[in-house]
Order: sequence, then C-alpha cells, then structure tokens
Amino acid sequence: MKRFDFLRTVGQGTYGVVIKCRDKETNKIVAIKKFKDNEDSEEPLQELKILRSLKHENIVEQKEAFKRSGKLHIVFEYIEKNLCQVLNGMPNGAPPDKVKSYSFQLLKAIHWCHKNHIVHRDIKPENILITGNDNLKLCDFGLAQNVSEISNEINQYVATRWYRSPELIVGAPYGMAADMWSVGCILGELSDGKPLFPGKCHSDQLVTIMTVLGPLPAEQRQLFSKNHFFFGKCFPVIHHHQTLEKRYLGVVSGQFLDLMKNLLMLDPSERYLSEQSMSHPVFQDLRSPDQHDRSLSALSDKKTDQSESSPLSTSIPVLPALRVLLRPHLWSAYAPDALCVSLAAGGLLEFRPKAAHRRQWGVLCHPAGLLLPNGTLISVCFV
Repeated sequence: MKRFDFLRTVGQGTYGVVIKCRDKETNKIVAIKKFKDNEDSEEPLQELKILRSLKHENIVEQKEAFKRSGKLHIVFEYIEKNLCQVLNGMPNGAPPDKVKSYSFQLLKAIHWCHKNHIVHRDIKPENILITGNDNLKLCDFGLAQNVSEISNEINQYVATRWYRSPELIVGAPYGMAADMWSVGCILGELSDGKPLFPGKCHSDQLVTIMTVLGPLPAEQRQLFSKNHFFFGKCFPVIHHHQTLEKRYLGVVSGQFLDLMKNLLMLDPSERYLSEQSMSHPVFQDLRSPDQHDRSLSALSDKKTDQSESSPLSTSIPVLPALRVLLRPHLWSAYAPDALCVSLAAGGLLEFRPKAAHRRQWGVLCHPAGLLLPNGTLISVCFV
C-alpha cells in the first residue's frame, strides 16, 4: 500500500471497505476495495475471477489486485458518482435523452455479463457508476455468479429488495430474468426519480408490485404458500391495480413504456432478456452499424423450447394478423405475445399467434421469408 496515498473512505459493507487513493506511480485517482480478513471465504477471489472475465466499456475497470497482510485488495478506476447520487440531483427524473442513454448502456453491460454466463444479482442505482461524460459503468460484482454454479441453496434474498423480482421473493432460484427485472425497475426510477416498487418488507414488496402490475402467476402463488419465510401469512390480494400506463402517464413515451412492460413481466419466462431489450425500436438511434450487421447466432442463447417444433411451422393459417411497420432495423425478436422480425431492407413483421401458441422462437431473416429453428421456411408478404 506504500504505492498509494489514502484520500478518504468511499464506502463500507459486510465485505470490507472501499477507499479513494492516489497512485503515486501514475498520479491517477483509483478506488481500492479492501476485503476483510476471512481466509475461509472464497467470495473475494470469485469476484476477482469474474471481473477479469468481464472487460467491457460499461463495466467498471479492474486495474490490478494484490494481497497485503493476508487481505485481498482490488484496484479499480475511480468514478465519483453513482446513479443514486445522480438521481438525488434530479428529483423529477433524468431528461429523456439521458434516460435512453443510461438505459442502453446498462443493457449493454448486462448483455455482456449474460453472454459470459454471469448474473450480477444486485443491480441497483448504487451499483451503477456515472462518469462526468455520462458514461455508465456497472460495478460491485460481490454477489455475481456463473449461472452454471447457481443452486437452490443460494437464497433468493441476494438482490436489494426494491429491485428484487417477484419470483425471487417467493422462493424461485435466481436466473438471468431476475437481472432484467432489476433493469426494468431502474428504467422507471430514471424516468420520474422515484423508486418503482419501494416495499417496506418482503410481503409489502409483493403488495407494491401487484398494486401496479396485477396478481402474480399461479406458480408464484404456490411458491409463496410453500415458503417457510411466509409461514402463517395469507397471500396478499389486490382488487384494483394501477398499471404501468397510469403510473407513468405523461412521463414515459409509448415505445419506452413497451420496453418497461416487457422487462417487468411477472412471469420470468415471458420477460425480455438483454438482447431483446437492446434490439427494441426505442434504441434505434443508439445502435451502432456493427450491431445492425451482427448475425443472429446469439438467438440460439434465448429461451427456446427445443422439445417441440414451433407451432408456427404447421399452423400458419391460425395467425390472425400480419402487419408491417417501416423501421430500419436488421432484426429483433419479441415474445410471448408477439413475434416480431424486422428486415434489413426496413420493415417489421409482427405476428400475433393464438394464446395457446404463445412462446419464444428463434427466427432468422431469409430472402424468401422467415426461417424457423427447425428449418421450416415461412413465406410472407407485405400487407
């Protein structure tokens, strides 16, 4: 530590302390996360391993790591403010252009994590850093895990309550969709400066969510009744819910509201994942040319039921609607209420199949139509 001049303590937690220092060799300001002396804990090394695998412009840069007196120290780039502090200066929310920019940058960070099979598990304003140039950096990977290592024993109370998805609250295991719920909550908070679901306890958190979004799916209600944490408690009943449209009336635009609604689907299997969110029309002007030209191979990572062939391949006559909206995206796929594919030439094909056929598909654009995962080619026409 002789190389660093201590300036001040930035934050403290169960892990240890974060301090602001000056690097004498470079004269640059850095943040050093100093872990507590706990040789039995593998979490500090796990965090370091994850950080080294996640080099991205929207993830805080880990510069180096060292041990002193048996304690691990991780050196990061120093960024003065987090999103919570930024929003404190914007009590009515951020301007629309900043809301869109911050949202897209956050989605890029989450997409990179998920692409590398990492779930963050604690996405909240305090863990999102904002530079003086409005560049966003996701930080604090102390609770992050590789999806292959997550088990039911890792409890659902990892994410901060206000940003915790309903399936986690009732006891479902953590998945990528839970990260996306947290993103949806932050998008709402960015828009009007107020937390979307500020529950006072776990039960009240469910009430707060259902007050806006309606009743939970049956599966989550069953998990509630079996969860020992809620033993002796009745499942809360909400007779009239507010809806997101009413909550953000006059605040959030139609396209942005559509994105929020799909990020805040109560059923995690219906919730937008990171790539679907980044491909949403609301971000058309922020996507780079290389993102437009990217192949659709990443669609294979989406949640697709491989045990059955897509009902579209044999049920074309039941599709009741086909329309084209002139939007110059290369592609995007949305589910479960609609399957949308936009072509390079401009034009968004939107299918709305019967309720019985609602699920997610991976679809490729093809000169002659739409190519489904099972190889079936569907001819389409513009109407």
